[in-house]
Amino acid sequence: MNDVLLTAVVVVGALGCLNLLLLFGVIRRLRALAEQIAVSAPGDSLGPARPSVGERLPSFEARTLTGEPITRDFAASGETYLGFFSTGCAPCVEHLPRFVEMVSAAGADRVLVVIDDDGRDPAERARFIELAERAGRVVVESPMGPVSSAMGVDRLPTMVTVRDGVVSANVQDIHQFAVPTVTRS
Repeated sequence: MNDVLLTAVVVVGALGCLNLLLLFGVIRRLRALAEQIAVSAPGDSLGPARPSVGERLPSFEARTLTGEPITRDFAASGETYLGFFSTGCAPCVEHLPRFVEMVSAAGADRVLVVIDDDGRDPAERARFIELAERAGRVVVESPMGPVSSAMGVDRLPTMVTVRDGVVSANVQDIHQFAVPTVTRS
């Protein structure tokens, strides 16, 4: 009986030690993965956001949902706000309503919302359009469509402020986006 009990204690102890060794290995691997993620965090490896601050707005052509032609002349004078959002992007779902609220509350009259739609979720697309139309003109394009490509937008959401045809701000976080109160002309 003592031999069986001793053997059981040794086996349980050995299994406990093996379990502990495996746990330390998993923890070490998780720390290594966390360091890799921290080193390659979005935004760091992509370089500066496009379009760059101080850059003249590039040439582009598109049509709004109402059929109105939109070119870079739309933002040639005064202050213009451009918002780039995607229906398949979780931060975009969060930031679009706040963007619309901010530009609407400020009384901005030159706002262009570009919706990057991959066509997978028609209900989400309709919701984005309905919300974006409250802010201003809306262009819906396929991923990396004409406006996004011309601007070089490489991450979403992107909110751009253009003053007299020159990019004065480009942010990806709505908490960094600023819209002064403007008067409609």
